[in-house]
Amino acid sequence: MSASAPSLTDHVADIAAGAHVTAAHWLKGTLALALADGGVLLARDGAIETVSAHPDSGILVAASDGARLVSGGD
Repeated sequence: MSASAPSLTDHVADIAAGAHVTAAHWLKGTLALALADGGVLLARDGAIETVSAHPDSGILVAASDGARLVSGGD
C-alpha cells in the first residue's frame, strides 16, 4: 500500500477577514487583502494584522507591484 499523495488542503488556512474582500495581492511573502470597510488585512506565517488604510470609507480597487499596495475607494 502506497502513502497518500500530498493535498493542497494541508497547506491552506481559513482567514476571517471581517469584511468583504475587494482585492487580494501578495506583497513579497505577505498576503494583503483589501477590504470593503477601508482596511487592509496582512497575513504572514499565521500572524494577522489589520491596517486602517481608508477610515470611514471603503476600498473599491487595489493594485500591487509585489512590494507595495495602492488602493482607492469611496
